[in-house]
Amino acid sequence: MAHNLWYLLLILMPFLSVSPWQAVLRPPFYYGFFYYAIIAALFVFWILKDKLRIKWDLINILLVSFFLINGASLMINWNITEQTPISWAARMKMPHIYNLFVLVYLFMNILTIWLARKAVSSTERYERSLNIIIFSTAAAAIWGIIMVLGHMTGLLKENTMAINLFPRLAGTATEPQVFGNFLLLGWPLSLVLLIKRPGWQNYLMAFIFSLALTMTFSMGAWLGALAGIVFIGIFGFKYLSVRWGLSLAAILILVIGCLMVFSWIYPPYLAGFDKYLSKLRFWNIKNEAAVYQESIKGQDAEKYRGDIVNRFDDKLQRVWMAQTAVNMFRAKPLLGVGPGNYGFLYNEYKPSGTPQKPYQEKTHNAYMEVLAETGILGMAAFLAIMLLILIRSWPRTILGVGCYASVVALMVHGLSFGILAHNYTWLAMGLLWAQRDINA
Repeated sequence: MAHNLWYLLLILMPFLSVSPWQAVLRPPFYYGFFYYAIIAALFVFWILKDKLRIKWDLINILLVSFFLINGASLMINWNITEQTPISWAARMKMPHIYNLFVLVYLFMNILTIWLARKAVSSTERYERSLNIIIFSTAAAAIWGIIMVLGHMTGLLKENTMAINLFPRLAGTATEPQVFGNFLLLGWPLSLVLLIKRPGWQNYLMAFIFSLALTMTFSMGAWLGALAGIVFIGIFGFKYLSVRWGLSLAAILILVIGCLMVFSWIYPPYLAGFDKYLSKLRFWNIKNEAAVYQESIKGQDAEKYRGDIVNRFDDKLQRVWMAQTAVNMFRAKPLLGVGPGNYGFLYNEYKPSGTPQKPYQEKTHNAYMEVLAETGILGMAAFLAIMLLILIRSWPRTILGVGCYASVVALMVHGLSFGILAHNYTWLAMGLLWAQRDINA
């Protein structure tokens, strides 16, 4: 029964828990609650079955330590947001309430690593879990592709996609970059499955993932995918073949062909492509900052806060976000400003001369977020968890290479995206550690 519940969890993941932090205190918040209720039920079942026998190895100790550091930081900084104007707390994410949700989500996500180790206790269950993830994630990707096509053809007039010159694929997530990050869990797995069992079904899966990932137009996800495939190429080299390389080339050609067809159906579709490629042109940041400063001479910077995204590339904003995180760390270096407080305190710590924000939710950098909100202690614990999992879980099979590549891709995307709130990141780490347990 417990393992069937585990498999149900994997099936529902792309539909109920792609981005739970975005659903806090606003519809459909109950989706995330239902998903985490399954996690809680699994935990209670195994605790009662095993009579509280939890193996206190180093990884579990580090995970508990990271949670306790977050809790201590929140307690110490409990009153730090009391002077935050209500207008800054957009989307009903009020201080204290939101902080507690962040802490609860962190606990449930850490719990997912333990559950993965418990549920995936054999090679058969490991492979079955990976196959379920691939198929359920592909189903969510197909839904996203259908949504984009519906918008292009005019069949869908109202939808939740992010429209900015052209429709970006958001799938079952609330925004394209979230879904792009989520696809990094399944995309490397689909590629190694194509190596292990080359067949039309696996070709189709790899193509669906590749097309959907491209259609998100998420540069961070693309860079994560690049890191994942480089890992597969270098460390899974003994499993590769010329046939696999030709298969990837064919998939790439098909993806390009689909984009050309989409551009024919909906001419503005590729018009914004260069805009998103421009995010890689970091040498323009200094010039963009100078243009911004010149534009507000003699003006109130507050006036420009609403259209800053449209007037400048968001690289400039992300530089401000990182500088803000550094300022928070300098102010509270030991335990940070408290989990979930970055958004509420952004205006207090933002760089001088930059526009105020009603609510700046994330730093768009998971590591800067940990540093700002939990200080050097939280950062040390988090990096220890990452390094321990990566060092001690070196893959011994081709599926293991794919799982490792997924974690690598997610970690790389973490440099431009807040990955810690998403349950699938922790699930990937849990599956990687479970592989180590199986091979031990």
